[in-house]
Amino acid sequence: MEQIIFLFSGALITLLGLFIKWNFSRQEKLDNYRTATIDKRLETHQKAFALILEMQKGATPEKYENTFNKIHQWWSENNFFLEPQSRSVFQECYWDLLNFKKNSSDGKKIEKQLNFFKNRIPSTQKILSEEIGLTWLPDPTDLQNGKLKAKFE
Repeated sequence: MEQIIFLFSGALITLLGLFIKWNFSRQEKLDNYRTATIDKRLETHQKAFALILEMQKGATPEKYENTFNKIHQWWSENNFFLEPQSRSVFQECYWDLLNFKKNSSDGKKIEKQLNFFKNRIPSTQKILSEEIGLTWLPDPTDLQNGKLKAKFE
């Protein structure tokens, strides 16, 4: 009888050891996945931040097509890595750029739209950086030129 108890105890301990090893391996894989996802999300937010600036520069008839195609490709491949509010504000800028092309024949509409778009840029950049957990610092040239009023608390 003692031998059966020892065999049963040994089998139970072996199974418990295998389960613990499997669980640690599974947890390690999940941690690695989370770390990789965080890196990708940070990279995606940084690229979105840079693309917002590129949208601003590319909102001219000469540069529009190249800028729009590049941003469209990036959006298709990366939008799910953006946080919800960042995705929303980036998409609004993306649609602004698309509408820019539609209104390119009307000079007054274009000027009004460009001003609106350029005024949207700082708040979009702020959301992109803050939502990923970074502190947003405005472009110093915008502060010097009076384009942006900063509040430092």
